[in-house]
Amino acid sequence: MRVGVVGIGHMGKNISQRLAKQLELVLYNRTYEKAANWAAKIGAQATDKLEGLADCELILLVLPAKETVKCLQLFNQWSQPVKLVNLATSVSTKELQAAAAEHVQILCAKIISHAVEMDRGEQPLVMVDILPPELSAQTLSVMSHIGESFAGDTDIVGKVNSTAARLALESCIELENRFKNIGITDERIIKQAMAQVAPGTMKACALGLLGPFALDIVEQIKSEKQLGG
Repeated sequence: MRVGVVGIGHMGKNISQRLAKQLELVLYNRTYEKAANWAAKIGAQATDKLEGLADCELILLVLPAKETVKCLQLFNQWSQPVKLVNLATSVSTKELQAAAAEHVQILCAKIISHAVEMDRGEQPLVMVDILPPELSAQTLSVMSHIGESFAGDTDIVGKVNSTAARLALESCIELENRFKNIGITDERIIKQAMAQVAPGTMKACALGLLGPFALDIVEQIKSEKQLGG
């Protein structure tokens, strides 16, 4: 299967590297050298023009939200049918489908993960829109090479990722303030706590792998907040 990838940023590189092992890939980036260099590294092809993706069965848009909408407008100018998959979290399927020309089919496939975690080999969850059915099935097949993929309402992913990201960032700010309040100002220590202790504890909690030290803290928190069980 020949698949196009538009956008070779952090997530675009991660996704294309995983797909290159399974599919025939053609990469496009506004800066051609970036696409060409990465294509050579992962065993894919690169094109210096968007039209170079014309023979792809499916084209993944791995772009920021604003760029995704602009890119869709370019595909609207094509004369041939094209199937697009948007991966930008904050763009809704309804918005994109309303803006798409008649010859353009488009849906969303949104990832619940973080590019840094995926770089480390973590497997994400990928939710794909249910409609249109044929495009949904085709997209599920492709995205299954990225991580566990399933059909659903992709607007939920935006809420999940934004809520989790906001809480994590608030925690980073709060953590730094708490350290300073108890006289810890060494940036090496603060960064290590943010990069390993905090996320490692959250991951252990999600996997049910909390040790005695962390479980004692859980009981303290429940007691302070008067939580049951």
